[in-house]
Amino acid sequence: EATPNTTVHTGIACDGCQGSVVGNRYKCMECPDYDLCQACMDKNLHPEHNMAKLV
Repeated sequence: EATPNTTVHTGIACDGCQGSVVGNRYKCMECPDYDLCQACMDKNLHPEHNMAKLV
């Protein structure tokens, strides 16, 4: 049984909702400082660039 990812990415704020990033972090591969949380990634808030999934 898989356990949910509850990693807290300290010092990282989601650029979509301005909240903390807990669990999966998505970092833009083209913008110098752009990160999304899982919920904002699911909303497809930054579709113009490729995102790297960091766990």
